[in-house]
Parts: sequence; structure tokens; C-alpha cells
Amino acid sequence: MKRHTIRLYNLIFPIWIFWMVPSLLWLLLLPANFLWDSLVLLAAFVTVSGLRLSYVLAQNTARPFSVLVQRASQLGGVTPAEEPDEIARLSHIFEDLVEQQTSLTAAMESHSQLEESQYLLYLLGVLGGRDFSETVVQKYSTLLSRWSRFGLRVLVFRFDDTIHFVETYLPKQQWSIKSALRQEFAAMCGAQDGFGAAVDLQNGQGIAAVAAFGPDADCACILDAIREALCRSCGLSLSCGISSAVYAAGDLPHAFREASANCRYRLFHANSTITPEFVADIRNQRKRLSYTGADDILQAVKACSYPDISRGVGRFFADISRAATLPSYKLAYFDMLSRLNKLIPECAENKQTMLVNMLDLLYENCYESTEVLQQDLYKFCILLADTLYEQRSAQLSGGLLGTIYDYVEENYASPALSLSSIAESLRFSPSYLTRYFKEKTGISLMQYIDRKRFEESKRLLAATALPVKAIVERVGYTDEANFSRKFKKYEGVTPTQYRAMQK
Repeated sequence: MKRHTIRLYNLIFPIWIFWMVPSLLWLLLLPANFLWDSLVLLAAFVTVSGLRLSYVLAQNTARPFSVLVQRASQLGGVTPAEEPDEIARLSHIFEDLVEQQTSLTAAMESHSQLEESQYLLYLLGVLGGRDFSETVVQKYSTLLSRWSRFGLRVLVFRFDDTIHFVETYLPKQQWSIKSALRQEFAAMCGAQDGFGAAVDLQNGQGIAAVAAFGPDADCACILDAIREALCRSCGLSLSCGISSAVYAAGDLPHAFREASANCRYRLFHANSTITPEFVADIRNQRKRLSYTGADDILQAVKACSYPDISRGVGRFFADISRAATLPSYKLAYFDMLSRLNKLIPECAENKQTMLVNMLDLLYENCYESTEVLQQDLYKFCILLADTLYEQRSAQLSGGLLGTIYDYVEENYASPALSLSSIAESLRFSPSYLTRYFKEKTGISLMQYIDRKRFEESKRLLAATALPVKAIVERVGYTDEANFSRKFKKYEGVTPTQYRAMQK
């Protein structure tokens, strides 16, 4: 150890001497310059030492910050962003954490709202029993206990044109509209110092709600005002059926059924609030329903007459709109559909399934508004008439024209032969037969019948000695004078003159 120390000393000493001698000389010769250089050297030493110290301190400070970034990324379950700046990386991580927290909160709120809706459906008897959270059960128990002493009323809101609503809006849009209506309903009930909670009935069936107001409140007027406000809000026609007041949560299913039944009267009273008192007044009237329009519809469809179909459908709904009760309406409506159903087997087999499906929709939507039903029934009748016409035309071996010729040939001698009788027999409308025959032959059907009769009368005048009166009756005329006048117009001579010319 001592030997190594001596060697190191021997190495450093000359270097020290070589540095000290010039330094002493500079100190003796140029003291100011030496002092300046020393200060510069000292400043450089201090700067380097400071930089080194700053680096060490920065490392010690950054190490916990890096650990914080790594821990934050693990906590949030996210990968740190590819950023050179750890501050930016940490910012991104916290943004992700906030977004996750927001999504989680929204999901929890949505779950809570869903559970409340299901519990309300359970109270109304729409859903079966299941386990609900204590929070939801306690919330509604408290509300119903508070308001039941004033009388709970169940409401069923339905869009008057449900088919249009379902076909126009996507399911998500439907849900958004009904969700907004539910929230507005609850808010409006609260503004009237009352209680209100609504739930979506799904499948386009509308909205069900439970409401209650103070003892002095006019519930019917308040709820009608709320319904009108909701209509203005969504821009759609909305009807509401209201139940009688019940005073226990266990009676809510019965109240819901009553409100649903009352809401069906929107068929005749669209865009209105239908109360139990209103329905009772209608039932007490006991009007007898007459629906002669059903016969007109059936005959028009058989005859394939579009104008007659339109008039028949209009008359039918004018008749049933005066129905006193829903059962009487339903009886008339189903009877008419049953009659039309009997015509479907006469159509082509490839069209029967489509017609049956349309008819099923008419049955299913029997409680839609009369305007909607009238449009749908008219469309069905037109399609049924078109299908019948196509099938009948296809079944005619010689075509429709040949069938007309054969029918006239067989029946020209009958005084009852007319355009109407031919149309009814062939199941076409008189207007269509007239138009069709004129297009095919250039003359009217009645002109052809007269011509056929005149040709036969000419044969009888020439070949027999039958009196003119007898011949007139044989060819289907009942008025001899009228026959003679038409015969002269057709041949240029009277029947008697024509017989004389044939001798």
C-alpha cells in the first residue's frame, strides 16, 4: 500500500510543480490576469456542479412521477398514450378515466330507469313477478302510499295512427319520442302538485301511466290538458283512456285493463281523453247499429267496380261510426271481413297468401282510428277485386269476349237480359264490360244485343208465319211498337215490310 502511494505521489508531484510554477509566475508578474482566470475557472466549476446536481435532483423527482403514470394506467385499465411528454401521457390517461366513469354512471342510471319501468309494469299486471332492488320497491311504496288516499288513476296513451308511427320512425326514434313523452308527463303532473309516472308498453302499444292529484283537483281536466300538451310536443295525434280511481296498489292491474278498454274508443273519438263517465254515457244510449254498407262493399268487389268500392267503404264506416258500443262495432266489422274472406278462394293460389295476410292485419288493427281502417280496407278491397278479375279472365276459355258472346247467345230471348245482368253474372262492373266490349268490337254491348235480336227476328219473319207480336216476344222484347221502331232504324223497313220483301 505504501509503495503504491509513493508511486502516485511521484506521478502527481511533477504535474503539480508544472502547474504551480506558471501560476506563481503569473501571480508575480500579472496578478490581475491570474485573478480573472481563477474566477472563470471557479465559475465553470460551480456551473458544472450545479448542472450535475440539477440532473440528479430531476431524476429523483421524475422517478415518482413515472411511477404515478404507470400506476394510473394500470388503475384505469388503459394503455398510456404514445407521447414523449409524461404530462401529456398522464392527461390522456385521466381523460380516459373520466370517460369510463361517465359511461359507468350512465349505465347505472339506465339500469336504474329500466328497473323502475319494469317494476311499474309489474304493478300494472303487465309483467310477472321478479326480484327488484330494495331501492326501487321502497321508492314506489312510499309514493303510492302517499298518493293512494287521493285516488290512483291509470292512463293508457295510444297514437291514433299507430301503423303510421311504426312505419315512419325507426325503433330507436320511437323509443326516443315515447321517452320524451314519459318525462314530460311526469314533469307536468309535478307542476300540478301531483304524482305521475309513465312506462313504455313496447311494440307500438303506446304508454301506460299512473297519476294522482290532490283531493280538490279536477283530474279529468288536468289530464286532458296534459294530453293536449303532449300532442303539441310530439306533433302527433294522441288519445288517452283513463281508469276509475283506485285506492290500493293491488287494484292497479284492474285499472290498467279498464284504461286500455276505454282507450279503444279512440276508434270513434280520436285525439281525445276518454273517461269512464264518457264510456258509460255511450253505453247508456243503446243505439241500434245498421251497417248496410257491408253489402255494398261485397257487391262492388264482386263487380270489380272501383267507384262502387269507394262508396261502399265510405258508407260502411259512416254507419259504424254511429255505433253505440265497441262490441256492436266489432260485430259489424268482423262480419264484413268474414264476407270478404269468402271471396279469397276464388282468387289465384299464388295471391291467396298475400290476401290472407292483409286480412289478418285488418282483424288485428280493428281498434285503430276509423280513418286508418278505412284506407286499409279500401286498399284490400281494390287488391281483392283486381285479383278476382285476373283470375276470372284467366279461367275464360275463349277469353272474355267469347264469354260475352256465349252468354248473349244463351239469354238474348229473355226480357231480363241487360248490361247489369251480364255484369253480375260474369262478376264484372257494368262500366268495365261496356268499355271492354266497345274496345274489342267498336260497338256497345247493348247495340250488339239489339243486333242479335234483330237477326233472329229476321230469320223468324222469313221462315215462319208467326205474328209479329209473337216474334217480338221470342227475341226478348216486350213492347211491339218499340221493337218496330228500332227494327226500322236497323233495317230501313218495318218488320211487316221486311216479311213481304222475303216472299
